[in-house]
Amino acid sequence: MRYLPLITMAGFTFLTACGSSSDDPKTIEPANKAPTIVLENSITADEKSVISISASANDPDGTIASYAWAISSGQSNLILDGVTTDTVTVTLPEVMEDTLHTLTLTVVDDDGDDKSASIDLSIKQLTIPLTLTGTITDSPIANANIQVQINGMNEPITASADANGTYSIDLNIDDSLADAFVTIQANGTGEQSNAGLVSMLGTVNKLLDLTGDDSELSAQEYFALQVTNITTAQYALLTQGNSENITTDQQLIAELVKLDYNQVLNLAAAIKVAIDKSANDTSLALPTGAANTFDLVKDSTLTKTYLAQVEDSAAYTQAKQDIFSDPLLADVTSTWNVPEAYYYVPENGLARNSVVYFNSDHTGQYANADFTWQQTEGELVITMDPSSLTSKYETRTVNGQEASVEKQYGTKSYVLKRLSSSANLDTLLVTETQVTLYPQGEFADVEQHYQHVQLAFKGSPFIDIEISTAVIAFMGLDSAVNDDNGLIIAERYQLNTDGSATGLLNDNTLNWKVTDGALELSNFSNEASDFSVRYRKLPLSSTYDFFLFEELKSGVVHNASISKGTITQDNTQWQADSLAGIYWMINGTSTEPEFKIWAELHADGGAEYYTRDNKNGGEYFNTTNYGMWSVLADGSLQIITGKDDVAGTSTIACRNYQNTGCSRYITYTLIPVYQTDKGMAAILRQDFDYDFFYTVFTVMTSAAELLEPKTDPIITPLV
Repeated sequence: MRYLPLITMAGFTFLTACGSSSDDPKTIEPANKAPTIVLENSITADEKSVISISASANDPDGTIASYAWAISSGQSNLILDGVTTDTVTVTLPEVMEDTLHTLTLTVVDDDGDDKSASIDLSIKQLTIPLTLTGTITDSPIANANIQVQINGMNEPITASADANGTYSIDLNIDDSLADAFVTIQANGTGEQSNAGLVSMLGTVNKLLDLTGDDSELSAQEYFALQVTNITTAQYALLTQGNSENITTDQQLIAELVKLDYNQVLNLAAAIKVAIDKSANDTSLALPTGAANTFDLVKDSTLTKTYLAQVEDSAAYTQAKQDIFSDPLLADVTSTWNVPEAYYYVPENGLARNSVVYFNSDHTGQYANADFTWQQTEGELVITMDPSSLTSKYETRTVNGQEASVEKQYGTKSYVLKRLSSSANLDTLLVTETQVTLYPQGEFADVEQHYQHVQLAFKGSPFIDIEISTAVIAFMGLDSAVNDDNGLIIAERYQLNTDGSATGLLNDNTLNWKVTDGALELSNFSNEASDFSVRYRKLPLSSTYDFFLFEELKSGVVHNASISKGTITQDNTQWQADSLAGIYWMINGTSTEPEFKIWAELHADGGAEYYTRDNKNGGEYFNTTNYGMWSVLADGSLQIITGKDDVAGTSTIACRNYQNTGCSRYITYTLIPVYQTDKGMAAILRQDFDYDFFYTVFTVMTSAAELLEPKTDPIITPLV
């Protein structure tokens, strides 16, 4: 049998069938190639900026059908725009620290294949670098722990002073806090653990502006970086009972100018007593509830308690003297450009104060008296001309015989040091030296020193007065403006739209106008024709405004002073049906403990006007004038007191001066200005029975009860 040919044929036949072609041949398609993306690995950008990120995508065998950008890690508060394009725009959020995010781009080609790539996005926090350098001092507080607060919140950075109380703090403050308010607090350690001091610095922007170009600020450039008993006392008086936190530079300056700086000095001395002098005298220890002096000043009750505890001690008296002699409490290192003038702010807000003019030839005028001045070692020394002394003769016993002795007395000099300084305002430590001289040598000359803190505007800080309608101007005057029978220290002007005016308390007719932002009054009916008055408004205001009063003769300034006042359209009036009560009378001379005035108004129309004066060994000379009160048609309060014609003094029987045997004594008229949080601000006019009167700014603040005459009334002065 022949099998082989058959098999061969069959195989041939099979191969022929498999390898044959037809009219529609079959082909093998190549595999799709995925798209590619070119994208940076990472990018860094500042917070709150807007950036664009671009990618290059390619499909080697087709086209890109879609783009999709997404946040794959990190915060979701990035804002993406253009997420379906090759370039995404990203709005970056504000961050409080550097943060890392990842963005992922996914592309899809026309065959449905996709490709993803990611980029790391680093967002940099914007910060304000600031280095603060100063001293924690009462006497220096060694190794004090220091905390910086921004808007009342502690910064995460703390620092310590060295053995001399010197500190340096490096801050990186988020730029969103540029307007935030900065405070430094320091707590003593070891034997000085009862020390707690604080200083309010101002906003971050203010501090940054003061640094110049180097972001570093020292106490030589900005003295508030000296954290002292003075700055702590200021903090206490600014914050105690103040419902509004101080958050701006303007608010800080406006509140500082309201302070009674005698109170600042008193509290600073008490703080110094607690820190420096209580260790060896338990009677000077801090009260229960105050672990340190910062705890003390945060609580007004504890503050008052401690002041009462120490104010009669020798340590307290010495502490005041120490404050004025301590070189670390005054700015004696930075440049002191002596201004053309210092405008002294009234210490208690109601009295007048002086203008000090400095000439380039080192002469000047203070309260219309001449002086010479010089700078030395951070001090400004004013030496008054001897002609400014008052001379008088008095009868004294000399060598066993009565003789007429010449005496000259007055201020010999002033020494000024700066506690703080800003563009238009300085806080000054003032030491006044008064002398009593006996030119013929009958007695030894006497020299005494008095010290106080003085707030002073400087340069030309005035702002424009604008008047477009009829107004009432309540203004302070200088003692040089006199009526024939009176002394006008405050006046109420009615300013009419036609340029005419009336001085209501001095029965004056006059003219007014505003020139270059200053209110000018002229053509007084009872003054010489060349006499005029000018008011310039100082830049800080609270309830009152501050004004420079200038008296001119033939256009030349011949007298000047500073006082508070206001220009208003309101015509405030007393309301008789709610006026009965007890009131402290606070004026330019009544905030000292030795001199207090208060009045009681009875519902039946009776009144008592009390004066306490002449403190001597704890005893006071007290007077009570009895009278009747009423509200006049113009809304003024009037108290008319009576006196006994025989005794010559006010008595209860002569409360009504029209009673038999009585006559009119002193009339007190209070013209209301406006209501303040301390009481009704008013102008007080006192008319005496000997045909003389005077006027002064005052305030009536309600008292809860009438205290005994020998009790020291607690008065909150108008600020």
